[in-house]
Amino acid sequence: MIDPYILIAKELTSIITLDETVLLEEWRSKSAENEEVYQDMRESWFLINASSHWVMPDKRDTWNEIEYKINNLDQSSVKTYTKATLIKMASIAASIALIVAVGISFVYQYKMQPSEQIVQVNTPRGQKSEIVLPDGSKVWLNSGSSLSYSTDYGRDSRTVGLYGEAFFDVASNKEILFNVLLDGGLKVQVHGTQFNVDAYPGTKDITVSLLEGSVSLLTDTPDAEKNAIMLKPNEKIVMNKETYTYKQTPCDAELESLWRLDRLKIEQATLAQIVEKMERWYGVDIHMKGNDRGKLYWLTIKTESLTEMLELINKITPINYSIKGEEVTIEYR
Repeated sequence: MIDPYILIAKELTSIITLDETVLLEEWRSKSAENEEVYQDMRESWFLINASSHWVMPDKRDTWNEIEYKINNLDQSSVKTYTKATLIKMASIAASIALIVAVGISFVYQYKMQPSEQIVQVNTPRGQKSEIVLPDGSKVWLNSGSSLSYSTDYGRDSRTVGLYGEAFFDVASNKEILFNVLLDGGLKVQVHGTQFNVDAYPGTKDITVSLLEGSVSLLTDTPDAEKNAIMLKPNEKIVMNKETYTYKQTPCDAELESLWRLDRLKIEQATLAQIVEKMERWYGVDIHMKGNDRGKLYWLTIKTESLTEMLELINKITPINYSIKGEEVTIEYR
């Protein structure tokens, strides 16, 4: 596994990948000391940043300050740390300061080989797949989605990373919680349940809908556990990835995940929103010409072909369309 202190540095400087975040979560879960080191480094980093938004931290000054603290430690307050561990912590703090001072490009030399530490499952556009994880949990991946997890999955933690959309049927394990890491520093924490997550890259929101059991949504903020947002069955939450503003509403969770049964239900959606879903469903690129008329649609796609769906839309809103391989053009009439 890549050095966990490098992973911490990459997370704090916002260049960590989702796969690397999965590995970092695994390392944190292996011991209470690992988690304490991680939290201390985060706190130190935020304090350094808070001290000035305009002055870059100096590696030598940072090291001298932390080394002074190490040499003047109240041993009763750090019973779980050896001096070697503390020096390692100080070293990474200084390294982080150096990353900021001289740039972050050098960190990419540590790029890991995903095939050695991460299992990654990718579903091509226009297709769906079903995965059974080592603990028996089942995952259905929607079109154009990716799921990743560590080869150590299930030993000390059950953490997966998701790009795209997936339906989860999680095996119960009261000792080890199930976590889904999402783009934007968001995390879904699970307690043995069935739920759907829609978190495609490039979209501003993520949507979590709960069918059975219990889940909570955590943001990448202080006191995340304390401020976790809990969902009840047949509730969904739509959260902005950047601002963490959200809307929590009742829903028919079964309808939210009908795609796994080869049915796509669209309710109260604009044509632009329908086009986005059709691109993934049929594995095509759709180009729109003209301004959206603002009309809302209710549709259910079962076995209909792309042409059949375009004809259906044409009956509701007059359009011209052309299909050339995987390229589709739609123009309002």
